[in-house]
Amino acid sequence: MSVIFEHYFEEIHFINYTINLFLTVFFLQIDKIRVKLKYR
Repeated sequence: MSVIFEHYFEEIHFINYTINLFLTVFFLQIDKIRVKLKYR
């Protein structure tokens, strides 16, 4: 039982990490676009 739980926890951790990474990249891109629009 605990082995299954640990595996499940790792899966959640991986998904969470991927989402955080995606959001970070996404917001960085938005910042770049904003800067471009500002200094046109």
